[in-house]
Amino acid sequence: MSISTIFQFPSQLLDERREMYEIYLDSTPNSRKILIMMAELGVPYQVQILNLIAKDHLKPEFLALNQNGKIPVLVDTDGQNDQLVLAESGAILFYLAEKHGQFIPASGQERFQVMQWLMFQMSGLGPMMGLSGHFSIIAPERIPYAIKHFGRESKRLVSVLDSQLAHSQYVAGEYSIADIACYPYCHMAVLGYGDPMQEYQHFHRWLSEIGARQAVKQAYDVDLGEVLVERLAKMSTEERAHWLGIERRATAT
Repeated sequence: MSISTIFQFPSQLLDERREMYEIYLDSTPNSRKILIMMAELGVPYQVQILNLIAKDHLKPEFLALNQNGKIPVLVDTDGQNDQLVLAESGAILFYLAEKHGQFIPASGQERFQVMQWLMFQMSGLGPMMGLSGHFSIIAPERIPYAIKHFGRESKRLVSVLDSQLAHSQYVAGEYSIADIACYPYCHMAVLGYGDPMQEYQHFHRWLSEIGARQAVKQAYDVDLGEVLVERLAKMSTEERAHWLGIERRATAT
């Protein structure tokens, strides 16, 4: 079975020129990072949408691209090198920034500041916000400790970001892949989870400025379907447990 028989394709390519990049996505913050980067660079690309609810990411055709079975995945088919297949959103952002010479300083302390804040998002901000959403919305069982712990840690990391933004317009000085990486999870947390972070004024100033960028608007205009966490939230508890591959404990009667 070919990839094209598995994945849903948009009715029209986003750019009528030759596709330089192919990107495999679903409606998640990590996917939006790559769309923002593509829009900022102004490069041609083609989107292939996976249905994670249907577990397209676990089918052999996709596992051949990323054995970890996770999105996003970038395929670079521009012909300059052998075809490159790359997973992990941070690695993709770094690759695109390096290749196009944009959104990361070429050398010096500024370059490593961008890398530091990119890793901050990849290792802390993204996972903590993701786990906060998982235990608050998706998990078949409500575990108060997990909900409180990951919610508190997400808020703490936003406070770190707010402190950084108190003396910098952007996360790492100039606008960079650090901002592109941080924005989608922060956007989701504020809009989707009721904004428990209203006191962080520098964070909100940054969030508003990034959201007003034309490339960011273009990235969010790309129709990836309903946000994954919202689709999961509409499932019954039993359906979510089945999708997660777990069996619920029997309730004593």
